[in-house]
Amino acid sequence: MLAREAWMRKVITFLGTSARETTYSYGGVTYRGRVFGEALCQFLDFDQMLVFVTEEASQTTWPILERRRDPRIERVPISLGGGESHLWDLFDRLTEVVDTEDRVVFDITHSFRFMPFLVLLAAAYLREARKVCIDAIYYGAYEMGNEEEGKPAPVLDLSPFVSLLDWVTASNQFVRTGNAHYLAELLGEQGRLRRSGALKRAGESLRSFSLAMMLCRPLEVMERAGRLEADLERAKPDLAWAARPFGLLTARIQDEYASPALREPTAPENVVQSLHRQLALVRWYLGNNQVIQAMTLARE
Repeated sequence: MLAREAWMRKVITFLGTSARETTYSYGGVTYRGRVFGEALCQFLDFDQMLVFVTEEASQTTWPILERRRDPRIERVPISLGGGESHLWDLFDRLTEVVDTEDRVVFDITHSFRFMPFLVLLAAAYLREARKVCIDAIYYGAYEMGNEEEGKPAPVLDLSPFVSLLDWVTASNQFVRTGNAHYLAELLGEQGRLRRSGALKRAGESLRSFSLAMMLCRPLEVMERAGRLEADLERAKPDLAWAARPFGLLTARIQDEYASPALREPTAPENVVQSLHRQLALVRWYLGNNQVIQAMTLARE
């Protein structure tokens, strides 16, 4: 099989059965179209536009885009049905038209009500399975405009919400296994993008604590747990706007890992507390199926 010369930017859009002349606003500029695909053609550069249409939409709204005689615009017939198997068929159609390392723009303006859910999952799947870049998930919010008053419908980009799945996955991995590599990477990236020292420190603190957990170093775990809690607390203002999805999950992480915190675990007055925390750590390892770490710490 020959290697592809370059990635393509593909638009995946949907058509309903009715058209309505609408003014859309995007990037401070207005665009008109009877379907949102017309507006997309005016402000978006793409290599291919795949238009998902039912048999009825093929007769009513597809001709609007067909009349543009743009060879990049292609019709993808779909059928309406019921049941789980039909939904899986739609998911397969969404993903099979995308190749590895493509750049994809989804438009859900005229989609069926359940389609945004499938699009979100398809976007997450394509990023992981085929290294696809999701450039945008557009929604032309007709209901937020008013043609009579000259108020255009804003074009919303919902793609940032795809990243919520990344944060949930990374946080869940950390809570269940103690491995915070993925989570620290996300925080560090946000720290660099937002130029936030607090986010960078939180990421570094997570990485250090995680390493101590995985290497079964109980004294370091106790010391670093306290630092982690403090660094997450200091990062809260930046988490609120720079990494909001993780900000919603920090309470769960703090609840899970606050208990091992002990500032000076080797101090004579802290020996009893240190032993209690190490026993709790053994139980945590066992509860999370990390038998080797549990046995190693128990033997010590």
